[in-house]
Amino acid sequence: AWLKGDAAETGRLNRVNTRDIHEDIHRAALVVRNADWTNQIETMMQGSGTAFVAVGAAHLMDQDSVIDMLRAKGFTVERL
Repeated sequence: AWLKGDAAETGRLNRVNTRDIHEDIHRAALVVRNADWTNQIETMMQGSGTAFVAVGAAHLMDQDSVIDMLRAKGFTVERL
C-alpha cells in the first residue's frame, strides 16, 4: 500500500497491527515524537543549505502524521 501511495490503506494496516497498543504508548511512540520532529524539521528548514529527513512509514500516515503537522505549519509536502 505504501509503495502505491495509498496512505489511507497504509494507515489502516498500521492501526490493525497496533490496535492492542495502549493509547498512551501510541501517543508516546508516534504523536509526541511526530510533534517533536516537526519542530526540528521546521528549524532545519529555516537554515541555509539542504535538509534531509528520514523517518519510518508509520510517522507519515494517518492523523497526527509528520506530514499533516508540517502542512499545518504552512509547508508544502508531497510524496516523491
